Amino acid sequence: MVRETERDIQTNVKCLRNIANKNVNTSSDLIVFTNPSFTVTGAIKIATGLTETSSGVTVVTTATTLTVKGSLGEIDSLLEHDAGFKYSIHKYNPEILEFESTAIYTSGLQPLLLEGRELSGLSYSSTVDLSEISLDAEYIIKGHFEYTKPTFYSKRLELIHDTSLNSYVGRYGIYEEEYDWYVVLVANAEKPTLIRNYKPTGGTVLITETFFTPLNETEFFLANDAEGDIIVSVNGVTLQKNTEFRVVGNKLTLFVNTVSTDVISVAYMGSDATNKFYNENISVTGITSGTSETVKVQYNTEHEKYEIFLDSEVTGEAIVSINGVKLASNLDYYVSTSNKKRIIFEGILYVGDVIQVYYLNSITSSGKITTNTPLIAWAIETAPKTNGGSFEIQLADYDDPSFSSILGTSTVEYVAGQTEYVGSIAVSGRIGDKFWYRIKNTKTYTTLLGDVITTIEYSDAIAVEIMTNSINSY
Repeated sequence: MVRETERDIQTNVKCLRNIANKNVNTSSDLIVFTNPSFTVTGAIKIATGLTETSSGVTVVTTATTLTVKGSLGEIDSLLEHDAGFKYSIHKYNPEILEFESTAIYTSGLQPLLLEGRELSGLSYSSTVDLSEISLDAEYIIKGHFEYTKPTFYSKRLELIHDTSLNSYVGRYGIYEEEYDWYVVLVANAEKPTLIRNYKPTGGTVLITETFFTPLNETEFFLANDAEGDIIVSVNGVTLQKNTEFRVVGNKLTLFVNTVSTDVISVAYMGSDATNKFYNENISVTGITSGTSETVKVQYNTEHEKYEIFLDSEVTGEAIVSINGVKLASNLDYYVSTSNKKRIIFEGILYVGDVIQVYYLNSITSSGKITTNTPLIAWAIETAPKTNGGSFEIQLADYDDPSFSSILGTSTVEYVAGQTEYVGSIAVSGRIGDKFWYRIKNTKTYTTLLGDVITTIEYSDAIAVEIMTNSINSY
């Protein structure tokens, strides 16, 4: 593609003008500069049918810069006049249905590299800081050239012709399809972060109780309702939830025999606590070697440490026991600084070990479900610019952590400018039934021609358990 050539004519009276004049001194005063063609890698001409994977669409997840590169062809005039190349980026304004004539970004003159052994083309490459342009927007890229006019007066005055000073008229205001290039920059959907439920009071309200048992006594009543899971130990040995004890309401039932000398200790968070205890029981049936973060039990070959991965991130410290024996925090084990779901052990784990982990967790509806419509709260870091998107709470059976068969959903629409959201989902079942839930973030962007660009991201999956049959009341 060749833009209309520039012709400059010097006369003995009018000096240098861009007009036809029959009074030409000599043929050497006629300047012909043919704009080279240029391309932008990954950019296209404005078109319909775009999706998130189409050429011309860039989905940005973590990048902080945009690479603009391409090539120049038909470069005879560029070489002859020692011309320089630069480009400008113009944003589409949906309020006026045009690209803005004032550039949102203009590059400097680009270093040009020879392509191949022959002077058939030149390439360029540069980066644009994304802080200078906004995402979820459409742009055109215009190419411009600067060159010195080799006429007598132009040389003496060192005049430089800059084609970016030309006026442009085309579709959508200034879009010239033959010369310009089009890109859509979309921010990827953010991973929702589950947040704590809203409480009338906050803080950490740790409650401990001790029971001295008569012979074979297995039922005890807590003085308070527990928020989240509880820690139960007999003579200092931590019991395993659901295997050796269960709590329904404030009733604690042991599945082990007791004698009159046993001392039963319990610890739990009160109902006014912001955070809650969350318990995970991990039976070591196998140990994977590697550096994955998707397995439950692993020997990290890079750091030569045994690790386990929890369902949720730890808030503060974690309490860990192996086969009922409580370990020393920050001595026998510690929480990873790079991944709050990872517990790192100083000792060796063996197949057959039963690991219990209790940790503070501030996530809404983690652990216990005592209502058939539990409230769930989450947040994203960047508020939506428009209402174009939605969140979906998804529920799956505990044996289906990949959510291959979703049991139920609930939708909460985007609200422009809002980062925190609350929703609920219907849950049914009987006491002891366990489920996973997660938040699906579906973000959409509609282009100037009506195509919808869709990106999706998921929160962590959280395990929950029905703690009372009263959720089925009617």
